[in-house]
Amino acid sequence: MSSPIQAVSAVVVCFHPDPLALRALVQSLLPDVKQVWLINNGPDGSLTMDWDGAVSCIDCGGNVGVAAALNVGFEKAFADGADAVIGFDQDSQPTPGLASQLRSHWNREVALRPHARLGGIGPAIRDSEGMHLLHSFAPYNWLRRRVWAQPGACLEVDHLISSGGLISHEAWREVGGMNASLFIDWVDVEWSGRARHAGYQLLMDGDAVLVHRIGARSQALLGRHFHVHAPFRHYFVLRNALIMWRDKRFAPGWRSHHVFYAVRIILANLLFAPQRAERLRCVWRGLVDGLARRTGAQGQVPSA
Repeated sequence: MSSPIQAVSAVVVCFHPDPLALRALVQSLLPDVKQVWLINNGPDGSLTMDWDGAVSCIDCGGNVGVAAALNVGFEKAFADGADAVIGFDQDSQPTPGLASQLRSHWNREVALRPHARLGGIGPAIRDSEGMHLLHSFAPYNWLRRRVWAQPGACLEVDHLISSGGLISHEAWREVGGMNASLFIDWVDVEWSGRARHAGYQLLMDGDAVLVHRIGARSQALLGRHFHVHAPFRHYFVLRNALIMWRDKRFAPGWRSHHVFYAVRIILANLLFAPQRAERLRCVWRGLVDGLARRTGAQGQVPSA
């Protein structure tokens, strides 16, 4: 049985943030959380501003990756007494009261599902560029079923994205932190897979929506949308999909899907986005390093 949540803290991973956008994000979070932890993945001191006393800044000494930065923030927040932590990217746009809403609906679901082990709860995601609502997936192996947010309902989903996902202290301690060796891409999906493997359920709150940018931009194609990424991201998308594919804790269909997805999104970017030669170079390096099980940054991340 899961426990009710009283105190929620927020963790925001930052990399050369827009100061005005970051301040707006922090101000929107402060009324609803115990503490806001800003984790700086950029140059030391780049978050120096006149912050409220409920805001703490931690410099990582350079770009240690999204996963490691989240781990630093979550550990600090839990050590500070939070029952749960909600993560954000620096450019996310939460609606007012999002953290309180997720906490309230978590507590409602704990009462409604007395025997369930709940690991996390997150909002539906609205693409910040196209402003279309993104679907999620029910837990899957080979066959996938799309699920859309339903007002008044919390639906079990396959994974939560790190931005807007609220994770309980209990689940974090049992499942462990994010896989820092992945550095970026699939970090939240891989953690969600381990959480479900440990017996936890993950929920999407149909009454909560987070406006969030995925990729550099969103591109419409034949009635569908795909996300255009910077070329270096192809390296991590493919390499990390191959690394996850080797992890036998996960169902074979689940592992295979991420490799298929990586190939699909890379092909779309190669066909409809610029810098094809650079994209191909990153794809090749990702294939080689993924098969060789090389992890970390591997020199693939721009400094700015």
